[in-house]
Amino acid sequence: MNYGITGIPGEHEPATLGDQAFNQMRRMIIEGELEPGLWLRKRQISSLLNMSPTPVIEALRRLQHDGLVEINPRWGARVKIWTVSEIAQLADMRVALEGTVAKR
Repeated sequence: MNYGITGIPGEHEPATLGDQAFNQMRRMIIEGELEPGLWLRKRQISSLLNMSPTPVIEALRRLQHDGLVEINPRWGARVKIWTVSEIAQLADMRVALEGTVAKR
């Protein structure tokens, strides 16, 4: 049986190093290994993930698009700090979506 990067049977490895960096960094943010407000230095993350900076840069852009990372061109990237208001909005959206899904 083929076990992918997540350990789920049948799930394939990501196609590119950028995908791998994105998946690993996303998991680390969600699980709290990379804490909110932490500055993400390309070289440090590259070393941590054992890859060159290029896929890390790609992953940071994708993580920014997903709202998990904030990029400041002069300072670098950091893990997003969520406000109480943003968390409340997400909770409201989740309740609305779960209700719609339950109806179907």
